[in-house]
Amino acid sequence: MRLLGYRATPIGYEPLTPNERGWLWLEPVNAWLGLADNQIVCYNAAGEAIGDYEQVAAERQAESMARVAAEQRAEADETRLRELEATVRRLQQGE
Repeated sequence: MRLLGYRATPIGYEPLTPNERGWLWLEPVNAWLGLADNQIVCYNAAGEAIGDYEQVAAERQAESMARVAAEQRAEADETRLRELEATVRRLQQGE
């Protein structure tokens, strides 16, 4: 399989020239279009696969859940620290 792409110009359609990997640069969206395992794949300007909508959405959800969990741990740590500081102050006052 190989990709064929065309660009609209004032005088008609011109073929896009693939890079050494056979990918086509889609300038309006700043992305490469390529083939991998006989499937069309979009790549960012750095050549990293972008992934499909479901994959990207799942990754964002996982990142969001990890961020929330980290924030909850930080809040629990702060609460525990305040409790320990209060305990230390009470002990020091009792001396």
